[in-house]
Amino acid sequence: MDIQFKPIANGFLAHYKKESLILSAHFHYHDAYELYYCIDGVRNYLTRNKVYPLESDWITLTKPFLVHGTNGQHYERILLSFSDSFLQQYFSPTMIELFQKVFAVEAIPASLAKQHPRIKELFYHFV
Repeated sequence: MDIQFKPIANGFLAHYKKESLILSAHFHYHDAYELYYCIDGVRNYLTRNKVYPLESDWITLTKPFLVHGTNGQHYERILLSFSDSFLQQYFSPTMIELFQKVFAVEAIPASLAKQHPRIKELFYHFV
């Protein structure tokens, strides 16, 4: 297992993890927004009696205080986590409102990194 925590700015963290063991879901919540980028492997993103499959190059968004977890076999992923205070430091109220609308849904798994290679580059830039 390889883990790196990297503070990017006040209220913004990047976290890299590579795991080869099969682990059960660890359910948790936090007071920050989370972008989960599945670099490699197949995971199940679990929340509120729903299961969202995550495959290589898929990204999911998680809003604050949503109980969630992942399980599955080997995987490699990058998490970007940021708080409301981070958003307030760098974005206008209008942009924050728009951002919060995007994260208002329960979870959004999507193959964005496959469709937009620049997104993948941006995630790697943080770790």
